[in-house]
Amino acid sequence: MKNLTILLVLLLALSSCGKQEKQEIPRIDQSLIKVDDLIWDLDLLQQTPDFKYLDSTSKVREILFDGPLNNGKKTRVFK
Repeated sequence: MKNLTILLVLLLALSSCGKQEKQEIPRIDQSLIKVDDLIWDLDLLQQTPDFKYLDSTSKVREILFDGPLNNGKKTRVFK
């Protein structure tokens, strides 16, 4: 019984040390969309905008990120 317990602890420790696979960011499969006249640029919507953290010490962080152009001028979005 003691050997079984040691074996189980060892297996648990080894399984937790395994590499985690890098998860891919989900992408929109544009071949599934049947509408030809979309109002959105799906490639542009799937890009991550530039952002900066406003507070780097708290557990919940506020960020500012680049928003869409407004009359040709840059905008910033607070989240």
